[in-house]
Amino acid sequence: MRLIYTATENHVPLDGYNIVGTDISFAAADSSINSTTTDLALGLSVGRYIRVTGSANNDGWYSVASISSANKIIVNEAVADEAAGASILLDGFIHGDGQQYLIEVGAFKLDPVRERDITVQTAPDRTVEVLKHYAGDQWSVSTDYFTDSDLPYFSEFLASTEAFESFQLDLYGSSASPGPLLDVHAITPAAIKRVGTYAIYQMSFSVRVI
Repeated sequence: MRLIYTATENHVPLDGYNIVGTDISFAAADSSINSTTTDLALGLSVGRYIRVTGSANNDGWYSVASISSANKIIVNEAVADEAAGASILLDGFIHGDGQQYLIEVGAFKLDPVRERDITVQTAPDRTVEVLKHYAGDQWSVSTDYFTDSDLPYFSEFLASTEAFESFQLDLYGSSASPGPLLDVHAITPAAIKRVGTYAIYQMSFSVRVI
């Protein structure tokens, strides 16, 4: 199955990219982040994301357009001119804030549920009426097993949808004859559990089709 979601929380980190420096500056003319001695390019690559905190005018998320040198990074977004001096923190991420991502994983369980609401009311002649209607299709889902290396991606999905944000679900995945993408939201937040004492995991959740 495929899960298509917008990353808003617990973003997948770029391990080892946590840089602090007082020699970091910003140049609006070429949308660059610069330094005099701090290595800004360590472990970074084009397409990755940087979150800036501690600056006067440039806190926020940036995607890497190019790396000119160890002391100059060009980003796709506009920056404001800012001289060095403040203690600025750069955190690296594989995924960016507000970007859409895809997880494809095997399905351990895909159980359809048809939710039915029943309303009982008494008419003026004292006859009792039972009204039934369907509130919408639901699915109870458990993923196949995944490993430690995949855990940050599933954790990002969980955090980005746990407040009942909508996402898209393809029940059969790209390897099968794919059906339509379902627009859904969780009716129970996703939960990740470790399987026994092994470094493997499984995620379960229930959704309602919107």
